[in-house]
Amino acid sequence: MKKIILTLAILLSIVGFQGIALAVVEDVDCFQYYKFGGIEFNELYPEKVSYSPGDKVKVSYELNNLLGHPVVHGEVKAQVLYRGLKDIDRTEGDDIIDEFFVVRDLNLKANDTYSDEFEWLVPKNAKSGVYVVNLYFLVKDKFSLSGLSFMTSVPGRTTTFEVVNPNGYRISFDKNNTFINDKRYLFRASTPSFDPGTLVKIKTELLNEGEQENIRIRYDLYLWDDIDESSRIDRFTKEETINVPKGLKSIEYALADLPAGVYVARFTATSGDTKSILKVRFLMKGVKGKIIYLGLDHFPLLKGDNTTVFFCIENSAAHAGDLSARFVGRGNVRIIDSEGNLILDESYGPENVTPIIEGKKIEFTYPKDMRKLTLKADLYDDKGILMDDVELIYDYSKFLNIKRNFELTTLKDGKESTTFLIGDPISWVLRYEDEFKDPIDGEVIIYLVAPDGKVVHMDKKAIHGALDGLIRTDGLDGGEYELKAIEPKEHLKTVKLINIAGRTTTTTISVTTTMEEIKPEREAPGYLWLIGIAMVIIIIAVMIWGRKR
Repeated sequence: MKKIILTLAILLSIVGFQGIALAVVEDVDCFQYYKFGGIEFNELYPEKVSYSPGDKVKVSYELNNLLGHPVVHGEVKAQVLYRGLKDIDRTEGDDIIDEFFVVRDLNLKANDTYSDEFEWLVPKNAKSGVYVVNLYFLVKDKFSLSGLSFMTSVPGRTTTFEVVNPNGYRISFDKNNTFINDKRYLFRASTPSFDPGTLVKIKTELLNEGEQENIRIRYDLYLWDDIDESSRIDRFTKEETINVPKGLKSIEYALADLPAGVYVARFTATSGDTKSILKVRFLMKGVKGKIIYLGLDHFPLLKGDNTTVFFCIENSAAHAGDLSARFVGRGNVRIIDSEGNLILDESYGPENVTPIIEGKKIEFTYPKDMRKLTLKADLYDDKGILMDDVELIYDYSKFLNIKRNFELTTLKDGKESTTFLIGDPISWVLRYEDEFKDPIDGEVIIYLVAPDGKVVHMDKKAIHGALDGLIRTDGLDGGEYELKAIEPKEHLKTVKLINIAGRTTTTTISVTTTMEEIKPEREAPGYLWLIGIAMVIIIIAVMIWGRKR
């Protein structure tokens, strides 16, 4: 069947058919594509070994995409943890004191390498000891590709530095005194599970090593993981400020009427610039379908290419060994091109979805190039209830290490020119495109530099493929100027040399000549013409009289 469909797809591509691609869904080993650790952090180190309160810890890292296929919507998340006065692991792991995203929307081709750095400010009351930095790589707050951010013991990469502060102290949650429904919670053990309808109570102790103070506590509950704010269940969010004396203070968080699924309860204590974060993960038994991974085997898609879409599904609301926890699932996989046309529309199921991860793939051929598309997948149960859905946008112009055209042109009276007179506006056009002439988005800085090195104009703007503007030259001195455009994120720069000349001055001399006034002769009196007429009449009369004689 597969060969027939592929053959038909190829024949249709030859005759120029451009409707919905023909394809078939097949079972496949999920881990052929979903390779945990396939994004590898091969470098992670701080700028210095030791720091003091108020210092900025600069951390550099490098990662490689070893998955063999492109990754979109990539994210690097950092956690800073306190280990203690000795560089050894404690039984329940290190304490989280801060976490944040270092970069988002990172798009990597197969085998791409990416390097960057970030900073973390040491709190003023930071306690002396060894501090840990953990890095994790995720996809759109959904898929973990390097490390598990809800388990500090499974980082993508880790490094350490030291803080020296004899007067420092901490506020921290006591992992050794954390209980869930009166049983000790083990942070490095398997996730505890509860029957539907069970009231879940989490108790812990907050330790204040300093003097008595007011500490703000925030409680949040997330479905699956706390990386995605949209998965936070708002009805369980609460905040309070409590007065904590030096020593321990009991904290409790009660959660009722939770449906099936995996949850993360997050506690955050804040005092000034000091924080402590505690995460407790647990499972409510039942059925909760989850899409574990989704992607394309290559990108961009070229005319006639055989392309594979792959995805993985499971019932996340059960432990892997509980094969009785299953549901009948079905779903759809769709690809939409940049113009909103439906390119691929395949359904799968019905089939049993269990705690064992199952892989699927769809192979198809399409008769035109695609450099921007949207890939969607969803999973429903047999009652039509949505279990999970994922949407990924593939845009070639957003990938690293592509050819980028970053070109600046200057115009005068609508024609390309680099020579202007003082007072002439400098019209400029900046183009930012990939090798296919598709627009690239970015932030650019435009500035004009005078011959003496002084910046006389600067502007920062967003660009989508092209940008234009005007720079006034009134008040500038003549000389050779540099018009520069910079795209800081990709370290791009283009420079145009501009010659601004002074205007030529034309002097008009006004000469006034004084001439003697010439007075017109006085006109003859008005009666002289009557005399003339009378004389003419007399002469005519004499001539007539003479002839008669």
